Amino acid sequence: MANPVYLKYRRPNARQAASEARRRFLLRRAVVQWLFSQGNRPDGFALDVPTSMTSDRGDVAAFWSAPVRIDRRTLLSPLHTCIVICALDRKECYAASINPDALYNELSSLRKELSHLEEQIRRLEPELRDSHSLFEEYAEWDYVHSQNPRYQSTRNRMREISEKLYRGTRMERIQKNVAATELYVAIPEGTVFTDEVMPDWGVLSVSQDGLVTQERPAPLQTPSPEAQLHLVQKIAQGAAEYMLAGLGLRHRK
Repeated sequence: MANPVYLKYRRPNARQAASEARRRFLLRRAVVQWLFSQGNRPDGFALDVPTSMTSDRGDVAAFWSAPVRIDRRTLLSPLHTCIVICALDRKECYAASINPDALYNELSSLRKELSHLEEQIRRLEPELRDSHSLFEEYAEWDYVHSQNPRYQSTRNRMREISEKLYRGTRMERIQKNVAATELYVAIPEGTVFTDEVMPDWGVLSVSQDGLVTQERPAPLQTPSPEAQLHLVQKIAQGAAEYMLAGLGLRHRK
């Protein structure tokens, strides 16, 4: 008879879990405070909001409405939506089972090379300049159609690295769903470099005393009206759950 094998059972570190929950709560609170400190306050928000029909949730989601005229009536319609996720450390920004440092260092070098190659393109391929741009400093260039093979190979390699870094992360899944006009990730100050964060996400840096700095603005996304309306309803449901909890009531499904 084979000797029995005894497995060690490691109890979850309750103190560590409580610490992480506390840190995430402070990040969420700082984000909400930042949203309401802006000139245009949101009309509604909630915490822990499902961002689509999947299980991915935003730590904070908010919406802004605008009056529209429909059939001679003035009705409020979602104009702008925002999803914020809170990352406690660098590992929450990257895909699992990779070496982010090596890939990120290569990506940084490729970014510098790409900038140098774009300078060459502006000098050698002037036909790629947008003719509608009046001022040189605001001119747009169609680099994608450049005939420079080194530029194209550099872009392709950067795309491969980005896919490895962010594949399967919550940020990637939420971005693919396109449920909000703006996407932000909130990170503790000094833990993540801004250019480490996935492109198309704005970056909010939160200091230890809860002050939020917008390190990178979020590019505008173009969700469908149905997706925005779905998110607004999820925000309303989330707010209702918190109201019930505040009143000491439980919702039975």
